[in-house]
Amino acid sequence: EFVLHYQPKLDLGSGQVVGAEALIRWHKPGHGCVYPSDFIGVAEDSGLIV
Repeated sequence: EFVLHYQPKLDLGSGQVVGAEALIRWHKPGHGCVYPSDFIGVAEDSGLIV
């Protein structure tokens, strides 16, 4: 149900890719897309992620 997206980080001066950011989304059946702001805090509080 979790989907990982990678977003490039660019140097605006040169246009070069200087890194990447990993973004997670939760596609919950019957509910659609649940955004990180809705589940990260709960996962941190319960010790699932640090």
